[in-house]
Amino acid sequence: MEKIKKNEIKKASKVFTEIFKDYDAYDVLFGRKNRLSRMYYLFRAEVHCAQNFTYKDGDFCALCSIKTPSDKEIELKSAFKNPFFTIAFFLNVGFKQVKIAKEYVDMADEVAKKYYNPKTDCYVKNIGVRKEFRGQGKLKGMLKEFCGDLPIYLETQDENDVAIYKKLGFEVCEIVKWKGITHVAMRRPALKD
Repeated sequence: MEKIKKNEIKKASKVFTEIFKDYDAYDVLFGRKNRLSRMYYLFRAEVHCAQNFTYKDGDFCALCSIKTPSDKEIELKSAFKNPFFTIAFFLNVGFKQVKIAKEYVDMADEVAKKYYNPKTDCYVKNIGVRKEFRGQGKLKGMLKEFCGDLPIYLETQDENDVAIYKKLGFEVCEIVKWKGITHVAMRRPALKD
């Protein structure tokens, strides 16, 4: 795994969009119309903020943004210093969808405060493997490489992911039903020797 370069943010955003394109939660956040474009711009902003801890495997076969206790996140407002990005973001995502996404993020942040300790835990912001590379242990490998034995916190909105994470030692902390999205907060405790 290698850290993405600044000029790879667009590619990483495109791959995250591809990986998560079938998640129903994005229908709630963005609707069906122009959903992939809206997702792409959302990921552009997210990956910009997480570029210090976003890694790719090979030619973007797998991708993760995993924040360790020592990582610093870039402030979201810095993504909008570029007026061209700001205009493209709001034209593609839309003000209504930005408001809905912000409400969702605020809810998720409130849940995370209960279970995520930034001083000791890794936080999986986004993680995924492209379809053709699944089943090869890449997800487990990324978690091991970046988190080792540390506790890990993550969220998902997909039932299939819950089952996968449970197999990797995660436990469900809380399930929140929010405007048609099932938000699942999960945590893996520190691994013992």
